[in-house]
Amino acid sequence: MARMLHQYDSTAMHLRLGRRHVRLCGRIPGAEQFASAIQPKLDSLFAKEQERKAETEKRENAYDDVVLHDTQLDDAVRTVFERVRQYDREHKTQTLELLFPGKVYSDIINKPLSEEPHAVNKIVVKLEGMDAGPEFREFADMLKQKTEISIDSWNRYQQTVIRCNELTAAEELLKLEVRQQYEYNWLDARKAFGVRVANSIFPKVNRKTLINDNSDNDADDEQQSTTEQ
Repeated sequence: MARMLHQYDSTAMHLRLGRRHVRLCGRIPGAEQFASAIQPKLDSLFAKEQERKAETEKRENAYDDVVLHDTQLDDAVRTVFERVRQYDREHKTQTLELLFPGKVYSDIINKPLSEEPHAVNKIVVKLEGMDAGPEFREFADMLKQKTEISIDSWNRYQQTVIRCNELTAAEELLKLEVRQQYEYNWLDARKAFGVRVANSIFPKVNRKTLINDNSDNDADDEQQSTTEQ
């Protein structure tokens, strides 16, 4: 019996075996009907795969922006910490303890990517409410700007994640349609031509092809956790 497609097979495997099956159908007189039955489903799957790959690229780019803006926010927090500590030393005040309880900033910059901007925003609120010199207004403005950029980049990243999940689900449904038609073609060809001829319009697949095609999935380059630093 010809090797059927399976749920665990990659999209690349579905498209490759489908393409070869269509070509072989054209080599056997009377088998063109099977190619016509599966080709539209292959075309839809290919189009959805391309759409999903394009969105995956957007997701990766958006994640890179999240990490970049998080790093810039970290640096801004460090700068404010150092300058407030200097201010306290020069003016004999205790402002640092108010803004950074325990006089540390590591607990802020080590928060998950989605949480750090909100933690920094608490410092902004304190700075804006203080009756201090203009340098504190400058600190507040700088942190607020970096915080807003970080939140915006995180929200855009989340939108791409949601869209990627939607496209992946749609792609799985189209893969199912291809698998079903592939099997229907086998059953109908066997009835029409017999097992020997039916086998001849389905490609033979060796182990190397199975491994290569089924490993042709998009790698997730987002090594850094989106919930942990």
